[in-house]
Amino acid sequence: MTDPRDGKKYATIKLNGYTVMAQNLDYGTQVPGMKSTDNQADDSKVEKYCYNDSALYCERYGGLYQWAEALALPSRCNAESCADLVDTVGFHRGICPEGWHLPGNAEWVDLNGIYSAEELKSIKYWYQGGGGSNSTGFTFLPAGERRATDKSTGGYGYLSESGTIWYIAIHPTNLTYGYAVFMYYGDDGVPQQTPWYKAAGESVRCIQDYAAGK
Repeated sequence: MTDPRDGKKYATIKLNGYTVMAQNLDYGTQVPGMKSTDNQADDSKVEKYCYNDSALYCERYGGLYQWAEALALPSRCNAESCADLVDTVGFHRGICPEGWHLPGNAEWVDLNGIYSAEELKSIKYWYQGGGGSNSTGFTFLPAGERRATDKSTGGYGYLSESGTIWYIAIHPTNLTYGYAVFMYYGDDGVPQQTPWYKAAGESVRCIQDYAAGK
């Protein structure tokens, strides 16, 4: 699949009836993320972090996006619910190319709820041989993250140790949390779906739009 916005090409796979990107999205203008104040706050364009502020990491692992950025919402939504702006029933495109969308909760259950981390993880790049067989072709990468919890320094962490991918779900009580699928290098069971701090910079995968019944 070629993203018409910038000409970048992505491998895709068919997994449990869905056509899914087999690479993390790498779209947008690179912005710094080393400081705790380096948020993706310019709502006029798509912004991305590259691990350690190096474009070379985006080439391998894709961009890292705060929750509001990934969903193409105003940056204020990292601290607000914005539930009224999120399509949790149909397709929420977010920053995906036209004709593609961010995965919803039910789609993540279909994609990750029946496959183990070992089947989903890439063979290479994981710490201490923690990769998987990638028998699904999903190629889940240990892209690390742009930290949101280290308020004193910001910056990046956990490259090769873990990967985290946003999906569409609204936290019922905590306005500063979205939801993501998380995988650690020691994991080999079903991936964790967990509340995740919206201001963190995480990976994005896109699913091709489809008719009812796939």
